[in-house]
Amino acid sequence: MIDIIKHTPLWVFALFAGLIVLGVKQTRTREVTLRSVCVLPVAMAGLSVFGVYSAFSGVIALAVWFVCLVLGWAVARQFGLPKGVRYISEQHVFHIPGSKVPFILIMAIFFTKYCVGVMLAIQLAVTQSTEFMVIVSAIYGILSGIFLARGLQILQARNNQIDLQPA
Repeated sequence: MIDIIKHTPLWVFALFAGLIVLGVKQTRTREVTLRSVCVLPVAMAGLSVFGVYSAFSGVIALAVWFVCLVLGWAVARQFGLPKGVRYISEQHVFHIPGSKVPFILIMAIFFTKYCVGVMLAIQLAVTQSTEFMVIVSAIYGILSGIFLARGLQILQARNNQIDLQPA
């Protein structure tokens, strides 16, 4: 394990620290702009699809990612997350109660990318299997789908001008 950490580029630790800060901010109630609501889900989905492409670069992997993104989105929509979001039209901001869910999703995507990168770097035989490709692509897709669903549901508060509540 020490060897793995020693051979990890410094920028990975900087990214990790930045993602921790970003994730911790999500645990606190805050007011954010439309741009802020959109950037995080899109960035995390981008990191996720890049993880799939850089590890497997195949159409099947991307298809699995996309199907699981849709599944993750559908499941998150059923749970009605996040709860208690309001759009404050006078200030053009969204009032978003703090939640640990974005932090968990951010860390899950980061650690999936890190672990897959390590496994590919040390050339574990399992990384060449179809099962590995499908599982990793599915994990990335599901996490991205949940993230995107949360973002879209926050945006829905702007259209509804009311609190979002689960159906």
